[in-house]
Amino acid sequence: PDYVSVKDYVEVLSKGGTFEENKVTPPELAGLLRNDCSRALQLVEAINTSGNTSLMYEVADVKAWAYLGLHLAEKLEGAVALQTFRKQGGEENREKAITHLKAALDNWDRLIEITRPIYKDMPLTHLNGSSHDRNDNNLFHWARIRPAVARDIEIAEQAAF
Repeated sequence: PDYVSVKDYVEVLSKGGTFEENKVTPPELAGLLRNDCSRALQLVEAINTSGNTSLMYEVADVKAWAYLGLHLAEKLEGAVALQTFRKQGGEENREKAITHLKAALDNWDRLIEITRPIYKDMPLTHLNGSSHDRNDNNLFHWARIRPAVARDIEIAEQAAF
């Protein structure tokens, strides 16, 4: 697909422009993600994973991917609203951005809730350069980057027109 950036999307719309049919705009992508990820959650909702560890991991993975997608959908909507505020003003645009970014954080928290009990923090060895030594400062889990995800809300709250 030919994706349109948030910046380009807001710029073109602010000038009264439109997009060719082959372009995927941020709101369109957000809608697709929201639909697909919500459907994935519905499909696994009633699956009983008790007594089947392999199935529990598979269902958890589906949920994790779904919440990542829902997070991205809300973040895209928030980014469009924030960029619109930066370009055109309107306190309602800032408030809309904050609302979407808070929803994005809620989805991130659901991701953490699902993955924290079953996934250990993993080393990101590619950040160690040429060293193959373990570096506990380079461990990854979604919970470890939650502060950066939450920071998006602060950025929107502090944005200026």
